[in-house]
Amino acid sequence: MKKTQKLLLLVALISISLASCNKIKEALVVEFDAVFKTNLNALVSPGTLKATDGTFSVSSTIDPLSNPDMATYAALIQEINVTEITGLITSITQPTTLETATVTMSSSGYSDASWFFSDVALNQGTTLTLDNANGQFDNMQSILESNNEFTVEFSGSTTDDDLEFAMEITIKTKVKASPL
Repeated sequence: MKKTQKLLLLVALISISLASCNKIKEALVVEFDAVFKTNLNALVSPGTLKATDGTFSVSSTIDPLSNPDMATYAALIQEINVTEITGLITSITQPTTLETATVTMSSSGYSDASWFFSDVALNQGTTLTLDNANGQFDNMQSILESNNEFTVEFSGSTTDDDLEFAMEITIKTKVKASPL
């Protein structure tokens, strides 16, 4: 009987110790929101023929470690979840329509994340939603978890030429980091 009581006490102590270890591990997990932005300034030059539509191609680089939290916890990151990616037209010299356009985010050694648009009216304040329809967020997660710089490219054609517009790309993420 005494042996059974001692055994039960030992099992109870071990259970409490294990539960405490898990609580300590959970307490050490740091969660934060990380937002990455870049501005793409597109110039649609006048065409040589009056009937030609305007084309543009612009790119920019984002360094994930430019975010202070990402830089602090870079070696401890366990998981990055992309929650939203948008492109906001912040300025435009005249309204136009995107005939076709592609936004691509890429980094050497990783699968690209690409989005295609057609027949989208562009005005100041127009927002392009870059969704996860084809697993693009998974590709972005891999790119971001590498902590390497990546390129954002926006190219396409518009119904008008001789115009300029700027698009701000915003990538919102939730990050988990832990020393254990």
